[in-house]
Amino acid sequence: HTELVAADLALANLSNGDFHQASLIGADLRGACLRYSNLYRANFVGANLHQADLTHAECYGTQFEKTRLNQAVLCHAHLHYVHLNEAMLEEAECVDSHVCHANFQHAKLHKVRFNSAYLFDVDFRDADLTGADFRWATLVRVDLTGAILDHANFRGATLIRSDPTPMATSTTDLSEATIVTPPVNSLR
Repeated sequence: HTELVAADLALANLSNGDFHQASLIGADLRGACLRYSNLYRANFVGANLHQADLTHAECYGTQFEKTRLNQAVLCHAHLHYVHLNEAMLEEAECVDSHVCHANFQHAKLHKVRFNSAYLFDVDFRDADLTGADFRWATLVRVDLTGAILDHANFRGATLIRSDPTPMATSTTDLSEATIVTPPVNSLR
């Protein structure tokens, strides 16, 4: 296990790195390049990844609680069983990302871009998704209970077994969205 607690790795090129089970608690990774890196079960709690590039990163069971990922690039990233509760992802780019069994409770996601992303069993309860962009994304079993969705854009998105009720604000764009809800008796 790599121990990089509170390490200063700002602007470092860590592409293709193997950070499996690494401890990067409180590390400074502002502007760091982690493209194609293995971040399986790595611990980034409280780290600063502002403007970091995590394109094509493999995150499985990765801990990002209370982590700053503002303006980070997570395009084509795989985020499976990740913990992002109370994280800050304002203006983060998650285009074409694959997000499964992820926890974003109480996260701040102002203007985050999930365009064309696939989200399955994702918990956005009480998250702030003001101005979030989900155009052409697929959302399956996504929980938006208590989420702030002012000016969120779901244009052309497909929502399957995801309750659209929290989206019923006058500023949420659901134009051309497809909402699929199976009959109650098929849920058993």
